[in-house]
Amino acid sequence: MMFTTYAMLVPLWFGTATAAERCAFGPPAHPRPTPGEPARILFEMRIPNETPSAQIDAALKPLVQDSIPVLLLFSTGWTPDTPGWRPPIGTVEVGVWAPAGSLFETEVADWGAISDADWRTAFKDAKRRVFNATQSRPVAVASPPLPPAGEVALDDRGFSVFLVDDPTNTDLPRRARSFGNRMGRARVITEGVTSDSCGARLGTPSPSALDRVTRTAPSQVVSRVAIGPNPEESRAIALWWKAVAAPADWKAWSVRTAFMRLGTSQLAPKVSTTPPRPQAVVETEHLQAAARAIIAADRLPRTLPGGLNLTEAFVGLTALAAEPGHPRYTIPVVTPPTDPSQSMLREALSLDPADLQATARQILPSLERQAPGLVNVGPHTLSTGELLVALAHVALDQPPVAHPVRSPDPYAPGGGWGSVRSP
Repeated sequence: MMFTTYAMLVPLWFGTATAAERCAFGPPAHPRPTPGEPARILFEMRIPNETPSAQIDAALKPLVQDSIPVLLLFSTGWTPDTPGWRPPIGTVEVGVWAPAGSLFETEVADWGAISDADWRTAFKDAKRRVFNATQSRPVAVASPPLPPAGEVALDDRGFSVFLVDDPTNTDLPRRARSFGNRMGRARVITEGVTSDSCGARLGTPSPSALDRVTRTAPSQVVSRVAIGPNPEESRAIALWWKAVAAPADWKAWSVRTAFMRLGTSQLAPKVSTTPPRPQAVVETEHLQAAARAIIAADRLPRTLPGGLNLTEAFVGLTALAAEPGHPRYTIPVVTPPTDPSQSMLREALSLDPADLQATARQILPSLERQAPGLVNVGPHTLSTGELLVALAHVALDQPPVAHPVRSPDPYAPGGGWGSVRSP
């Protein structure tokens, strides 16, 4: 019976890789999310067979320097290309990464026919190979879901943690199965993220992917974050940890900590009580159409091409200037400035593109409730309307120029600019 049940899970051994490849996000939201509750993170670094030792060292360096625990998961065919190579001691642990049924050297025609002895032999060999390659005792296994016999064998071979690679599995952590259907010692941790299909994979680009972790981790018992041997990803994680996670008292768990903490009283997920900040999405093609209308107007139109109002265009063009090159932008729901186009200029003014981008990057994270009335760009002080004109030039790949403009209705609230509308 237990092998019949497992037969339904076999396709997952071959489906998780393609799901991970599709794990991509859009540009980061502004303002960036901040943690509402404490959380616990388990960082994994998955090492394919042909990865050079120097690349592993480079990817580990940012995490080791900041004492962030990380689990190195090695494929069973990996061998060091540097004689005598060893992973750093201290915050680095070692485990077995067994994607797509790689525990077995030959193709398996009937997964339900694998005996208990074969499972035990497979885990013994995997443990031996990773130990011989790293001279470190493997303490964890990451693989697609195992049948009861495989889970029993994993527990019998002394692994502390079984990391289930299945983005659809959001079960709470539990103890592994053991002989006679008893409770084992190993802790079983799923990918556990319900917001998307990425599971433990960090995803790309890193800022947006880490924003996702910021939002979802407080609702998990422990959140797994899996990356490859990529120094850029590691640096992004280290910077995010120091700037966002550590100040919120988040904890980075080692396998040892997970084994000890998940073996006593069950930790319950903590659902954040902080209401999500409303946001909207604007398409770049609509922003560029709006920019053409803005540049051509002395009195700004109340409604722009693409159905945008002026406040939506201002915030969207600010996001575009701060981080160009995205097909769409997530923007905060804000109200218009008090005096959006009370002009400070008497004639057109050319601006330094670097100054304008620096201003956009500076004001974008602070846009929470209301757009500003006056903004400094380099040595110049501009009204919001004048800045809107300069941003419109940038959206069309033109040198930024600000000039005096009038609001649609100077007697209406916010000059008739309107507010950002949530979907």
